[in-house]
Amino acid sequence: MLHFNNETKKMSMIVKDTGTFALNISNYILAEGDEVVFTVNTQRELETPVIQKRITEFNNGKAIISLSSADTDITPGDYLYDV
Repeated sequence: MLHFNNETKKMSMIVKDTGTFALNISNYILAEGDEVVFTVNTQRELETPVIQKRITEFNNGKAIISLSSADTDITPGDYLYDV
């Protein structure tokens, strides 16, 4: 299960678990032609992210980001995420 703290912006998951969350942008409605890239890394600006999701289809102006058990089958630890 995916846990997100709106106050601290920290996200947590159990290894090999699944989770889905919606991302919306204030004052902008995501639409056809837009692309959202969600990455997870051990440190900033690595060439190859641990997880990368490209979203080009949107639901009511929101990007739906789904993480599979294969996505989260990574070494437990602290990671940085970026959108």
